Amino acid sequence: MTGFEELLQAGELGAQYGGNMDPMAAALFAGFAGVGIVILALIVVLVVSRCFVFKKMGNQWYEALISGHNLFVITTNAGKPGRWVFAPLIMIIPIPVVAQIVG
Repeated sequence: MTGFEELLQAGELGAQYGGNMDPMAAALFAGFAGVGIVILALIVVLVVSRCFVFKKMGNQWYEALISGHNLFVITTNAGKPGRWVFAPLIMIIPIPVVAQIVG
C-alpha cells in the first residue's frame, strides 16, 4: 500500500476537500494539475524568449508583451512596411460580406 492510499484510508486527505476523495478523481486531478504546470512553464519560456529576441533586435524587452505592437515591431524590423500588419485582415473582412450575399 502506498502512502497516498494510506492517507485516503485514514481520511486525512479527503478531510481537506470536504470528504473522501475517490482515487480515480485524485489521479485525474493530479494529471490535470501536472499538465497545467507544464503548459504554464512553456508559456513562460516562450514569453521570456520573445523578450530576448526583442532585446537583440534593439528594442525594449517589454515591447514583446504589448499585443499588436509586437507584430508591428517585428514587421518593421524585418524590413517590411508597417501596413503589412493589416494584410491578414483583407481575408477576414470579406467573410461577412460574402455571407450576406449568399445567405
